[in-house]
Amino acid sequence: MIVIGSRLLAFSGAEFCGTSGLESHGCGGVLRNCNGDVRAMFAGPVELLGAEFAELMAIRLALSIFIEANSVGKSFLIVESDSQVVINWITNRSSRSWRWWKIFKDLDSNSRIVSKVKILYVLRKHNKLADNLAKTGARRSDLFKFWW
Repeated sequence: MIVIGSRLLAFSGAEFCGTSGLESHGCGGVLRNCNGDVRAMFAGPVELLGAEFAELMAIRLALSIFIEANSVGKSFLIVESDSQVVINWITNRSSRSWRWWKIFKDLDSNSRIVSKVKILYVLRKHNKLADNLAKTGARRSDLFKFWW
């Protein structure tokens, strides 16, 4: 779902994954179908390298879980992120940090597998469940993920 002002937009055949990464070293996300039904969730710790790194890891996990849940080819994926910086890194290769090159390589590889993926900016207030999952992830010692 994409929120524009107070309007909620849905796209037939799309799945949405709201992601969040926190400076307190947690990341989380929630995958929903076009009706808003939750299909998967994840939360886990990440290295203490800042909020942008945590958001990058959340997006990486979102793509991996979409693939693991056998959603490839059945729908397209819209990833919602509240980090303009990370979206710029992903869409503009020349802006990428060399120290996270392996993560970008994984993202690029998974994006090719998914093939129909778009990463969009959303305000944090429209991504509350993912934000709460990231807070939970910061308190965990391992990654928690499930889907159905």
